[in-house]
Amino acid sequence: MAEWLCLRCDWAGETEKPACPRCGAPLYRIGRSEPTPTPTEIPPARPDPPAEVPGTRGAAVEGSERDGDQDEAILPSVATAERGRRRVIALALTLTAVVAFALTRGGEPDPGGQDQARADPETTADPAVPGLSTDPSPRPPPQCSGGATMLAAPDPAEAVPAATADYYFQSSLESSLGTAPDLVEVERGSSVFTVDGRTGTTVLRFAGGRGLALAPTTRVIRSSGYSIEVLFRFDLLDGYRKVIDFKNGSADDGLYVLDGCLTFFPKEQDALTKIGSDSYVQIVLTRDVADRVVGYVDGLRQFAFNDRGGIAKIGGSDSLRFFVDDVTTTREWSSGAVSQIRLFDQALTANEVALLACTELAIADPTFPCLALEQ
Repeated sequence: MAEWLCLRCDWAGETEKPACPRCGAPLYRIGRSEPTPTPTEIPPARPDPPAEVPGTRGAAVEGSERDGDQDEAILPSVATAERGRRRVIALALTLTAVVAFALTRGGEPDPGGQDQARADPETTADPAVPGLSTDPSPRPPPQCSGGATMLAAPDPAEAVPAATADYYFQSSLESSLGTAPDLVEVERGSSVFTVDGRTGTTVLRFAGGRGLALAPTTRVIRSSGYSIEVLFRFDLLDGYRKVIDFKNGSADDGLYVLDGCLTFFPKEQDALTKIGSDSYVQIVLTRDVADRVVGYVDGLRQFAFNDRGGIAKIGGSDSLRFFVDDVTTTREWSSGAVSQIRLFDQALTANEVALLACTELAIADPTFPCLALEQ
């Protein structure tokens, strides 16, 4: 039976199914198992065969059964060298396929060296295979480090640029400004407007696997340069829960909450801020014309990466989808509620994102830990 590898969760093992038994992602063959030969009986009249070398199989071959009068033996060193060459060739082909897959799906690493470091600095990776751990055993999902929780006061002199669309969900899916099209339910009748008992504001309660969509986006934001702000809460935080889909549901790439941590699949950057269950959180994602993508939670930067592969670009369908999974996995979603979605046609700076957090989150949650802005 062939041995397979899952590039998504690093599962490895033997299986007859084409999909990973842990996460359902496609599997990739990493080698072929060699059949165990059937031992042959040595006739008692024959001289003693050479001793078997540990780690080799079939060191002696009975040649008289082929030619009837001569004994032929394969030297153990020759057999070992031949198998070693086959294994080296198979390993080289496997490494080439993995590197090609990583480059085509995950884009290029951040040239500035500013990508978020892994939470466990002692974990090392195989330098020949970027992102592939040398430990074949299953790994737990990444955990948020739970670092900074207090947002420093931003500079109030830097004004936040005007938004191109602002959806407040005051019993309507219309934008309160601009000429942006209305949001639509992915499945009509799956959402309901309600008053949040903690904040007293009207929010949109959405069902699991349904969510919202905006199309076309061409009059609202550029496909390659934008800022997206979402103020929402999820009922479920375990596993992958998709927040924003950029390819109209045709690809697994996108912005997720993974076990309470903000991440962008397939980059899976480690986050700093833990997202609490059943509590509102502000997520901001920016992408500039230089292909740099930055993610924020409650005004705090969580990750950044270079998106030359275009996984964070809006696809050719000119559509954004919120809180609904793609067709490749279909179950990575959560029900919840959304208070605001706001769009900008440019990438906001870190200070501008902090200004948004200190104003919007203070309204939604009076206990939000942001230092007071100087007047």
